[in-house]
Amino acid sequence: MESLPANPTNPPEMNLRWMRGVRNIAAIDALLVTGLIAGFIAMNDREEAPLAIIFLPFLALYAGILWCLRAGPSRRGLRLAMLTGVAVAVLLSAITLFVLVIVIFVLIMEPLEGEKAKTLAILTGLSAGFALLAWMQWAMYQNAKKAHETQWPEIKLAHRTRWIWALFAVVCTGTLFVLAVAVPGLLRSRIAANEASAVGSLRSIRTAAENYRKEYQNGFPRDLKTLGQAPGGTADGCRAADLITGALASGKKNGYIYVYTPGPALKEPVAGCPPGVESYTVGARPREMSKSGQRNFFVDESGVIRATTQDRAATKEDRRIDQ
Repeated sequence: MESLPANPTNPPEMNLRWMRGVRNIAAIDALLVTGLIAGFIAMNDREEAPLAIIFLPFLALYAGILWCLRAGPSRRGLRLAMLTGVAVAVLLSAITLFVLVIVIFVLIMEPLEGEKAKTLAILTGLSAGFALLAWMQWAMYQNAKKAHETQWPEIKLAHRTRWIWALFAVVCTGTLFVLAVAVPGLLRSRIAANEASAVGSLRSIRTAAENYRKEYQNGFPRDLKTLGQAPGGTADGCRAADLITGALASGKKNGYIYVYTPGPALKEPVAGCPPGVESYTVGARPREMSKSGQRNFFVDESGVIRATTQDRAATKEDRRIDQ
């Protein structure tokens, strides 16, 4: 470790202040990384727990800073603190930017309902946490730089910060470029996935309705809830047959809204059951046209699914899609 030369123009208490800042931030970061490793191991099974090793280099960096600065200013320790602070700050800033873009993308793409709202809240909290950690890394860099300049004023470091801003600009620009290319692809993938889910859901409804008719001899169900579960989460015969998922029975699933329209009621319904119907139609419309889907779908008791790209409900007059 380097000796501490006298420096009357820079009082020792100033140097102690910057040093204390570097050590405190490094200690907090070491504790956070340790907690992250412990949490990762606890939340994953034996096969995935060893992946926690990817966090060990960060722990080693902060531990190295604390070790080098344990007895006072050290050029090696301060340089390690500056390098670590800049590198991790740039990395966390890029992650924060990426998460924020995802949050904005979700806000644009999907309405905030149920689990999606919770996921968005978690992502927002993560972006705030990453931003705070990035600020802490930058503060560690600044404290280490001031401590170095105070202890060794003859060594100028100002010109060395240019590459830092250049690196930060390159990372941010690269992240924005990648996202600009990726977001349209994600949008198309989400639309395709939602439309495939809508077609599959209509087939599920048609199969469930047919099974209901055969099982209870009560015609087709009068609504989607009759095909779902009872409020207690169990089947209840012809009143709640438990033939489709709760999400589909609610009429909202994966960016689509399902509208079940019953036909004429049976003239002789089964006693003890809600009156069945002789026919039905089901329409599936995107929650937001061109965002959650680009096609409207239609199916009836015949099982033929039809679709239209026009912004209206599909009908049996529209083009039949491949089965």
